[in-house]
Amino acid sequence: MTFLCCLEEQMPKDGRKRQFNGSSTCEQVLKGIDLKGMTIAITGTTNGIGTETARHLALAGAHVICLNRNKELTEQEIEKVREEKLAKNVQSPPLKMSFVKCDLASIASVRQAAEQIIRDYEKLDVLILNAGIYLPAHMATADGLESTFGVNHVGHFHLTTLLLPLLEKSTPSRIVIVSSEGHASSGINTSATLEEKITALMPSVEKNAGMMRALTLYCLSKLCNVLFAMKLHRNFSGKGVDVYVLHPGTMISTNIGNNMGIWASVLKVLAYPFNKTLSQGASTTVYCAVHPETKGVSGKYWESCWDDEKRFAKELGRDEQLQEELWKRTEKIIGDIEKKSHSLLSQESIRLLSCYSFAAGMKCMKQQNGGRKRKFFRKSTCAQVLKGLDLSGKVIAVTGTTNGIGIETARSLALAGAHVICLNRNEELSVKAISKVKNEKSSVEMSFIKCDLSSLASVRAAAEELLAKQEIVVVSSEGHAHTRIKKNATLEAKLNVLIPEVKESMGMFQLHCVTRGTLLYARSKMCNVLFAMKLHRDLQGKGVDVYVLHPGSFIATNIQKNMGIFRYIVYLGVPFAKDLDQGASTTVYCAVHPDTEGISGKYWQSCWDDEKNLDRAFSDDVELQEELWCALNPHLTAENDSSMEIPHVLKGLDLSGKTIAITGTTNGIGTETARSLALAGAHVICLNRNKELSEQQIERIRNEKPTVEMSFIKCDLSSISSIRWAAEELMHKHENLDVLILNAGIYGSPQTATTDGLETTFGVNHVGHFHLTALLLLLLERSAPSRIVVVSSEGHNHSGVNPKSSLEQKLSELMPPAEKEIGVKRGFILYSLSKLCNLLFAMKLHRDLEGKDVDVYVLHPGSFIGTRASTTVYCAVHPDTKGISGKYWDSCWDDEKKLNKSFSTDVELQEELWARTEKIIEDIESKH
Repeated sequence: MTFLCCLEEQMPKDGRKRQFNGSSTCEQVLKGIDLKGMTIAITGTTNGIGTETARHLALAGAHVICLNRNKELTEQEIEKVREEKLAKNVQSPPLKMSFVKCDLASIASVRQAAEQIIRDYEKLDVLILNAGIYLPAHMATADGLESTFGVNHVGHFHLTTLLLPLLEKSTPSRIVIVSSEGHASSGINTSATLEEKITALMPSVEKNAGMMRALTLYCLSKLCNVLFAMKLHRNFSGKGVDVYVLHPGTMISTNIGNNMGIWASVLKVLAYPFNKTLSQGASTTVYCAVHPETKGVSGKYWESCWDDEKRFAKELGRDEQLQEELWKRTEKIIGDIEKKSHSLLSQESIRLLSCYSFAAGMKCMKQQNGGRKRKFFRKSTCAQVLKGLDLSGKVIAVTGTTNGIGIETARSLALAGAHVICLNRNEELSVKAISKVKNEKSSVEMSFIKCDLSSLASVRAAAEELLAKQEIVVVSSEGHAHTRIKKNATLEAKLNVLIPEVKESMGMFQLHCVTRGTLLYARSKMCNVLFAMKLHRDLQGKGVDVYVLHPGSFIATNIQKNMGIFRYIVYLGVPFAKDLDQGASTTVYCAVHPDTEGISGKYWQSCWDDEKNLDRAFSDDVELQEELWCALNPHLTAENDSSMEIPHVLKGLDLSGKTIAITGTTNGIGTETARSLALAGAHVICLNRNKELSEQQIERIRNEKPTVEMSFIKCDLSSISSIRWAAEELMHKHENLDVLILNAGIYGSPQTATTDGLETTFGVNHVGHFHLTALLLLLLERSAPSRIVVVSSEGHNHSGVNPKSSLEQKLSELMPPAEKEIGVKRGFILYSLSKLCNLLFAMKLHRDLEGKDVDVYVLHPGSFIGTRASTTVYCAVHPDTKGISGKYWDSCWDDEKKLNKSFSTDVELQEELWARTEKIIEDIESKH
């Protein structure tokens, strides 16, 4: 494929002297360079030069984000690098490598990956486009593009353009594109017309094409890489974003030709005498990505750590007209694909989603209102609103300041001198957000008060610290006008719509969930308006002004994150969207500007109160406002066990001497359960697959209380051998086990089968936990009195299994085989089936252990719970629950209202499920 270029040193015009050549390794390139503090994203790190590039950059101190399709392979590679680092230097800082799922063959997956990076990382110093495929020409991407073109060019193009704002924000930054000298063998005639060149570069899927055509397609995709790089360079020249495109060399140890059958092996053998090692192959990428010498040398073609461009097809590569046309048509391809996904929404859904403010923007005219002259408009920023204002001495409380317009509002007010109190559920995110603002201005006054708006107990505790505020600003939305409530409906009918009952199922796998979810959102915003107008009337003349507003539309918030693929509809509003600073300006204007003082009880939008988009039929309905207020009062004052917090459950309990093992503690209720039990004195054993995340969580809890006892044991519930090893390790290290909590659970895994070939949801949620419990039973019996807590779900009621079916029919549904493709609806069913298995397993355990002082509890932790773990903790350690075995718990109680008793009392089904699960495990272990 390639021959190493000659090694004579040449002096370029900028005076650089060549230090490295085709034989140089990554170690030589990185010698003496410390990358600590750098964030580098790389595609294709599961093998070959991608793995080698990621490995060396991480070992040199960079935080490396691995963008791959396969999570399991990525984590295996990360683990290898971690073990290597530990072996080399135990005292060095911990390795920083993370995984972001990114399938370059799917436009939707690429967008999700970019959004995750933008959400999770403050900066991106280097983006390395390393991934590449070399496939038979008849293969197509998920979006119907020819695979080599779709992955090697379109996928990388889309990823880069989405990440460009973050790269610009992080300047000086770099984009490194791994092309190939194959770009010069594309077969395109330089004298061909523009249309002929573009047609060749953007091939369609071909039915019958041989190995030589596949090679041509690969070379064409590499020319696309070069053209993309040169256009990128022209766009960003002088803006602090350097662009590099390179040929890495020929390496025998990559997997790029794995799908070419015998030809791949033949080519590798023929190329062997001229091959580089992986470290040599990755050295040019590393050199371009981080070496000080290459800084600013943008828009060049590199090979063997040098840019003499001997093998660069300059006539095609620097064809600006071709670069422009390829860019334009690639954008159109991506736009067409995304439009297709948007078209899945019905016209009704699109109309309802107008509450996200996709109305076309119109030029704002100067308006008069009560003699006031309008100063600010739709695109006004917080900085403009606050210009000249000193908020020193003001105390301002803001809910929801961990992202979006909330953090921008808090930031702007704090920088203007106010003491801002951040009322949020998540302390860690709040502290991070506050820290960022303090990095801008160290003297700002900002504080945090925990306030979970989904818990009345938490809200009351927060309110006790904040009692006499001078102004109230209610952030609503113009979506309040899309409630579908008939204006001539009866008062009772309106209230029934505005105060909805919790539905057991909202059709979460159907389009209906979007329309239903949007209606609920719109109605909650109507409640905001009614609440504000009632507040205004009650507080009139008391010096407390009330404002209700629509902030505008913006893409950078997380409000639509739970809408799945339908959240991409928001991107239709890009031309009309505000940025965060503009989005927060109306809130800031109402909150502190002198011009708005005393103008209470009005609806604001774009820093003005003309109330054009206010639904007056409801805002003026005093009777509805009064009734809504009265109707909610009983809910606000009633005792409700479902809102019970963990501190109440553990109050006065000392768990010193207790040993508690928990699966799935790296996030959600698992983390909160482990944290609370450890802080109460128990020794908590965290049973997880991911060591790095586990240790991070343990470290956070130790920061709260240095004396906590917590330990980690690796346990992958999708692997029978890993579970056995974990159980043996636990029994070896611990003499007793007081509580075993089966908390881990998966839903909608991209992996359709476990390492042992079982359907993943069934394998992890049921078989894995079954095996772990069976192995630890002797230790639990020896430690009696002890407890087993099984975290199930009320989803067990939605399994679709007919209680009247034959035993064999029930079991065939409960124990599904692995399936090639699982949609959202099927994923939900599989999850519900696994939760029913949890219930049946718990009831059988209870019967087997009756009289042995090992209590068994099965529970539903709650719906849309965030991190509430109170029922788990209550069952695990509270004295009141001791001895109450074999019951189904919900909201810290065992009235079993939501228990499907047709199954909980089906002893025959429980026995047969147990027997067949044992057989599955025996068969797997006999193979090993």
